[in-house]
Amino acid sequence: VGTLQPRKNIGCLIEAFGLFKKHNDNFKLILVGKKGWLYEHIFKKVGELGLKKDVIFTGYLSNDELLTLYKNAFCFVLPSLYEGFGIPILEAMSFGCPVISSFTSSLPEVGGDACLYFDPKSPQELAEKLKELTENRKLRSGLVKKGRERIKLFSWQKCAESTLNVLLN
Repeated sequence: VGTLQPRKNIGCLIEAFGLFKKHNDNFKLILVGKKGWLYEHIFKKVGELGLKKDVIFTGYLSNDELLTLYKNAFCFVLPSLYEGFGIPILEAMSFGCPVISSFTSSLPEVGGDACLYFDPKSPQELAEKLKELTENRKLRSGLVKKGRERIKLFSWQKCAESTLNVLLN
């Protein structure tokens, strides 16, 4: 979920999905977001890996459409090389969707122990995390439970109060 651009590291996700798909044929990869800058390589990689039937580009989606995807997804993956915060992690968790995230920038701080993490430069490691999640129902349900607890630590109200406190002091 997010604009297709280099820092989102979508190429790594597509490569990992290609590796994962070899042993898990019934999965599709859905990429949500509009085209950003330097997005062309993403579409090229999908073609090179023979994944055109398995990778779906939705473009921009409404909040209701996005909610439906989160609620029905096997998992949410945020492979970014850099994120200022990582709101999609919390969005996914709020709808009971387990999260796999790159272990970089602010993402471990946002996800805490409610995510599986991988090196954003390793498609193989991400493919292993996807495999682990398919094979371990207890892990998957544990991530969903931890995610529901994790989101309680964040709110727009808390954000506004903290910001105001910093500005006043």
